[in-house]
Amino acid sequence: MFTGWQSDMDMLLIFAALYSAVLTAFIIETYPNLRPDDSQTTVPLLQAILLTLWSNDSAASAVASSVGAAFQAPSSAVRVNVFWSASLIMSVSVAFLAAPSWRSSGSITSRQAHALFL
Repeated sequence: MFTGWQSDMDMLLIFAALYSAVLTAFIIETYPNLRPDDSQTTVPLLQAILLTLWSNDSAASAVASSVGAAFQAPSSAVRVNVFWSASLIMSVSVAFLAAPSWRSSGSITSRQAHALFL
């Protein structure tokens, strides 16, 4: 009875690990959407430098003041990253909570398993 349950738990823990790995890959790919794009700030700064070199300082200061606008991430990117991060936290938490019950239900005791990792 425990052997079948233990093999099922092995399969579920492997699935949780693969699911967490895929979620981590998605989070890594979408995380840059939460930060401002450096190229969008570089071009206006270069334009301000060019205007400063070509004309008076007042035109350059007008362009430079528009560069300092605060960045706000798109709400869809924030929502997606919040959901994926919450899903990753729940997946890893459930796997960590399931691992001790899986380990203690096997043929070795938890004291023996602890000795193996020391």
